[in-house]
Amino acid sequence: MQIQKVGVLGAGLMGAGIAQVAAASGHDVTVIHRRRPTGLPVRTLTDYVTALRHYHSRRLGKPTVADPLAEDCLPAFAIKEQGATVDPRAHVHDSVVLRGGIVEPGAVVVRSIVCPGGVIKRDRQAVDQLVCPITK
Repeated sequence: MQIQKVGVLGAGLMGAGIAQVAAASGHDVTVIHRRRPTGLPVRTLTDYVTALRHYHSRRLGKPTVADPLAEDCLPAFAIKEQGATVDPRAHVHDSVVLRGGIVEPGAVVVRSIVCPGGVIKRDRQAVDQLVCPITK
């Protein structure tokens, strides 16, 4: 498989350098750069969900709580990518369901990401998880 198109998220020191090398190698390069929604480093699932939660809380005008152990019982966001299947009877709280992910009726998804092919079965829950299909 030959790489023809390259997408780079962020035009900081690393992103700009990667984009420059890819373009110089003849690849079609797209760079997406936005200011980071928070000052938090995003290196783990927990960091990713925390950054999204903080960003969406700010957009909703909710005050920022300094206590790192504080938990808001109301969801700040539920991102359901086009092509994801989420039953209206499921509960998605501060989570992301990517295209091809499935959340069945009665399922509860909290601070998690459902990957393409990942399934949260009926009446099951996923808390602080990265849900991916099982590969053999």
